[in-house]
Amino acid sequence: MRVLYGNMWVDPVFKMMSYPKILDLSNGCGRSDITRITPDHFYGLRITRCCNVHDIDIKLELCNKHRANKWFLVNLSRRVKAKTKYKWLTRLRLRRAKIYFMAVEKFGR
Repeated sequence: MRVLYGNMWVDPVFKMMSYPKILDLSNGCGRSDITRITPDHFYGLRITRCCNVHDIDIKLELCNKHRANKWFLVNLSRRVKAKTKYKWLTRLRLRRAKIYFMAVEKFGR
């Protein structure tokens, strides 16, 4: 069961975690070995929190990988829609969210 946390759906375990613990368990956007080359912004919109939720879902086995990936896309889309003012920019950011989702599905561990 997920709960709303800001504009993201998270497992209640995540909601109860301290920020240092979240940072300890997640690596932001990208695999830990290539995180420096994976952008954590969509045209100026920071998405690191969505990446952190995804990392913790997988590392703590709060749900299976495919379901974690689907929640990742849901959270990215919700963040884009909540934080973007212009329709043209919303479309660009949502397209980037789908690309990230496809990359995670194909190349994620």
